Amino acid sequence: MGQYLAIGIDHKYVVSQDSAEKVGKTLDEIVGVLQKQYAPEDLYDLCVEDSKYGKYAIFTLKSEVIEKELVPFTTDFYDLYYGGTDEKLYERLKNVRTYENLIDLAGDKMYERFQNDEYGEPDWFGIKEVRRSLRINHESIILCLEGKIIMEEYGRIFGLLSDLLAEKFSKYKLAKTFNVYITG
Repeated sequence: MGQYLAIGIDHKYVVSQDSAEKVGKTLDEIVGVLQKQYAPEDLYDLCVEDSKYGKYAIFTLKSEVIEKELVPFTTDFYDLYYGGTDEKLYERLKNVRTYENLIDLAGDKMYERFQNDEYGEPDWFGIKEVRRSLRINHESIILCLEGKIIMEEYGRIFGLLSDLLAEKFSKYKLAKTFNVYITG
């Protein structure tokens, strides 16, 4: 299959208590750090779950942000990248009001330009407070995909590109969710 360069929006982050403990913190402490650095409370809802595999903090995009920003945000992005919006996709996006609607549409994978990505690698976020990297699983919706790509070392350039996209689209809260990454 290979690997591809993708630009997407992170709609979900999951961090385990085990990952938090590996950097010498409690899950609650890591939740606070993540809310400050990556998943602000005005953009993501937080749920803490216990499962047979352990305790997890799960951040998901807020429905009110999706309802307010998804259509203009994706329209602006698609205008920049593709030179326009797919009208069939645009009509479907206008009906997305909740996080569940977002996941349903992206999960259908009917549109190359808007699909859930289950192949993205976990991210390692630098946590300044502990000066170590923390493993965080993320789920993204692919907005564009190019490939194939082979890279041995990467990270900083993808961070730069994500930051530049966030700056370009800074009028949207969703701009904070940009992620440039390798998938496949």
